[in-house]
Amino acid sequence: MVKQIIAALIMGALAFTPSGLAQTTNAPKPNPEGEAKPHVLREGDKLDLKVYREPDLDVTQTIDKQGMINLQLVGPVKMEGLTVAEARQKIHDLYAKDYLVNPSISLELVDMVKERITILGEVMKPGPIEIPADTSLNLLEAISMAGGYTRMGSPSKITVMRMVNGQPTVYKLNADAMIKDRNVKPFELQPKDVVKVGEKLF
Repeated sequence: MVKQIIAALIMGALAFTPSGLAQTTNAPKPNPEGEAKPHVLREGDKLDLKVYREPDLDVTQTIDKQGMINLQLVGPVKMEGLTVAEARQKIHDLYAKDYLVNPSISLELVDMVKERITILGEVMKPGPIEIPADTSLNLLEAISMAGGYTRMGSPSKITVMRMVNGQPTVYKLNADAMIKDRNVKPFELQPKDVVKVGEKLF
């Protein structure tokens, strides 16, 4: 009986060795499936800001082309690239630093800008296509949303025009290869891309 107790104590001590503890603390945390990604603020999003018991600081503004909104007392503050929670904390810290004691900040996204690409040429429904909020849109999906190709449409003659650092950049793409070859990944589109589907040569 005594030997069994001693053995149990030894096993318990081994469970709390540094290596055992490290294995426990470094274990990956489960990532719940289906959890919505937080929206990242961008130009055109409209924010409603309220500061508790400070109505003069309340404001509703749209993020401008520089990614900014203008706050009372503080001035222009960059919101683009932040989640709503991060933006709220940033505003809280700015007011708490020089103006208010422990301010209570409410920040709400009241209108989300609609991001679009434009698809032209030999598709059934040419024109703008809205990108679903906080999701990606690839070339094959965009062509499907445009009703597919016309009789003259050529999947191998597609161009995408995109502004990169203020300069137009043209990508020549083959949608047919993206379908037939698993090693060719569908081209991911970005807001304001202009897609043009060319004609077949007979």
